[in-house]
Amino acid sequence: MALVLTAVHVGSAVLIALFAGFLVSRTITSAGQAPLLESASRLLLLGVGLWLVLRAIKGRSHLHGEGFGVAIIAGLVPCPLTLFVMVMALSQGVPQAGLIFAVAMLAGVGSVLAVVALAASLGAKAFAKSLIRHGTTVKTAARSLEFVAGLVLIGLGIVQLLG
Repeated sequence: MALVLTAVHVGSAVLIALFAGFLVSRTITSAGQAPLLESASRLLLLGVGLWLVLRAIKGRSHLHGEGFGVAIIAGLVPCPLTLFVMVMALSQGVPQAGLIFAVAMLAGVGSVLAVVALAASLGAKAFAKSLIRHGTTVKTAARSLEFVAGLVLIGLGIVQLLG
């Protein structure tokens, strides 16, 4: 999922720079931004938060493959630095430099996200063992965490949309 999120995050910036330059704001105060995609991703973030809250309330179990959908949605905000470098490289007539930078960003961000995901996975296993020792079911704890995560995403989505 880390690779999917990173590929969408960096890849969307590359695609915007290469094929949809009209989406990119060219003013000094918002250089390297794609307002339309950023707004869409904020709305999707709000939607994912609502979905998590409702799923936690209903007690639905985890379905295989839904993590990739969340990774795609989370990665929809184009990487501002990659977008800036790609636009700059294209304006200077060296798109290869922008693409090399994008590959480096993909490798770096993807590696960091993969390490964080691995640490979270190992931590979750230790957390589950601790819950069992204290008499709390893993399912109850997972639903509670999912509910809280949903509320956090809803809050972030609202703040991003208003701010």
